Amino acid sequence: MARAEQQPRLRRLAPWPVPTALSRTWTARYALKTYVAMWVVLIAIGLVLWVLGLHLSFGVGAFMTEMVLLGLLVPLWRRGGLRSVGDLGLRPVPGARSVGLVFLGLLAYGWISELWLRTLRTVPTGSNFAGISRESTATIVVSGFVACVGAPVAEEIFFRGFLYRSFRNRFSVVPACLISAVCFGLVHTQYPLSERLVIVGFGVIAALLYERTGSLFPGIAMHSLVDGSG
Repeated sequence: MARAEQQPRLRRLAPWPVPTALSRTWTARYALKTYVAMWVVLIAIGLVLWVLGLHLSFGVGAFMTEMVLLGLLVPLWRRGGLRSVGDLGLRPVPGARSVGLVFLGLLAYGWISELWLRTLRTVPTGSNFAGISRESTATIVVSGFVACVGAPVAEEIFFRGFLYRSFRNRFSVVPACLISAVCFGLVHTQYPLSERLVIVGFGVIAALLYERTGSLFPGIAMHSLVDGSG
């Protein structure tokens, strides 16, 4: 009877998911080629829009960028290097512990942001949503969707699920975090260079969150809270 009573106490916590065997075959070289291809595509699109004299709203422009990020994973899928969303890190994760880690991630990001801005003795630039109340309802809806859903999902899949995983297959945690975070920060060209360093800090935190949990869902949640606060 005593042994039966002690058995529930010995129950182990649910394990964190681990990267799939297929995702462990991705190479850092292929990831860098894909990242360069991303810049080529985005610059080409920007040049076409400039020649045509077209200016996209924040929501539409960001949505287009997210589609490019996800589209660049199609060649990986066609060559057999990607078979399911689980390969990209979209795996179930223990809920309560994940919430705690997301909370710690938000605290760390807030501390880094405040410390960096105080060091520079400057104020952050205006929100991407500044003046959006004067736009059409459709623009507001698209922008809200992009901030709260689109950007967190697409960027976490590409920069953490694919890019970080590829670098992690070649390097230890610290170099993989830093390289993927710098790649992440450079993409946010709407911010000045000084603020992009804060975004690099966010990228490091998100990569560590993925490394610890083995899932993108906590990082997506944190990303959504940060972007949606705008």
